Amino acid sequence: MSKKKSSKKKVVPLKPPTKVLKSRTLARKITTKFHKLTSRKEAEKDPKRIRELEEEIEEMGGRDAYQKASQLNTSIFSTSKWVWGKLSHTGRNFGVPSPPSPSPLASARPSKRPLKILEIGAINTQLLTYTSKGNCDTLSIDLNSQSPQIQEANFLSPTFNPVQQDVIVCSMVLNCVPNARLRGEMINKINGLLPVGGEVFVVLPLLCLAQSQFINRKSYENIWIKLGYELKEIRVTPKLHMIWGVKRREGDGEGWKEGKGKVGGKNTFGIQFENSTSNNK
Repeated sequence: MSKKKSSKKKVVPLKPPTKVLKSRTLARKITTKFHKLTSRKEAEKDPKRIRELEEEIEEMGGRDAYQKASQLNTSIFSTSKWVWGKLSHTGRNFGVPSPPSPSPLASARPSKRPLKILEIGAINTQLLTYTSKGNCDTLSIDLNSQSPQIQEANFLSPTFNPVQQDVIVCSMVLNCVPNARLRGEMINKINGLLPVGGEVFVVLPLLCLAQSQFINRKSYENIWIKLGYELKEIRVTPKLHMIWGVKRREGDGEGWKEGKGKVGGKNTFGIQFENSTSNNK
């Protein structure tokens, strides 16, 4: 008597790509799994389970595999193209007015200085390529640089102290920061590097807000409003949540509340400030 074949589908573990990743389906699986595992690791209290999750992340290729998959995903939607389009529309891509010179010999015609741009979590050199077409001074950084043009640096490190910027781009980074307190620190540091008139571009996976136990879209967007930003554009796709904000005043976020997350939410994404009300530590 022949044995019946099992109808159960065999689970094939994700393996780190050894060659150039070309499959968008595999790239989406890698980024989704990376986000799920890092989210579970953040919420986990048991040291043994934390080690198991760390091993699972390494088995799938770790942050290096995540970055390679993200590079392919940006061919579907390019944050850099979106940012460059907004800067081109306002004309700031060709520089910003320099402070007036006190010298009587200075030209009456106003001069322009390069637009200072800081890109946090650069997985490729797309923004550097776009901004090279204008009058821009762009610094791209990442924890695990994939290019000599990208400086390897930790934005949250006390030793990383760049000059004041005109534009800061933070795409798919906040969701990789390990806890709510550090996310609050990152937002505060971004805000501190931007003067009034400065611009911020922030991109998050939509699931961070739609499936969080601790925060929702409205309360997240309200962070930037409380910090003094006019939200020029809020763009939501089936996968992403994007904000383009212009700083109109100096704000400290006082009075911001995390808000109600989704009952039964699948992730613990949250943001905590020293002066905020938060359930997510």
